[in-house]
Amino acid sequence: MLWALAFGAMEVAEFEVDLTPISSQLWQAFGVLPRPAFMLRLSLRRERPEEPVRLIKSAIQLNASPMESMAGLLLGPGEIPIANARVSLPGLRLRAHTDARGCFRFAAIPATTAVQRFHIQARGREFMIEAHYRAGDLEPLIIHINPEDV
Repeated sequence: MLWALAFGAMEVAEFEVDLTPISSQLWQAFGVLPRPAFMLRLSLRRERPEEPVRLIKSAIQLNASPMESMAGLLLGPGEIPIANARVSLPGLRLRAHTDARGCFRFAAIPATTAVQRFHIQARGREFMIEAHYRAGDLEPLIIHINPEDV
């Protein structure tokens, strides 16, 4: 029955099934003998009330800037590409998803931008990554995430 439950959870994209053996200290903390088990991880979300819209009381100023595309690669432990992850640039309010090879692309970011903070959502986990990328770089940005560091 346990394996049927584990395989069923693996079919749900929002779940991450961790088959790593559970430590003996955890079993002792529960006061039970070790038994077959797996860990299930998922992100919990809570809706927040929408902020009221503020009226604009002055003229809008537009600052034109040339745009550049940005390409990147998301890798996990062992240099394994992470597919179907969401990569966000919170400062620019942009997001992209990785493909099967872990590649992502932002079609247009301001050419004067030096991106430093990335928000990654992958396999039910969230990461804030500091990485330096200047718009116009010819090489794709490679981002490594290691779930053990979180």
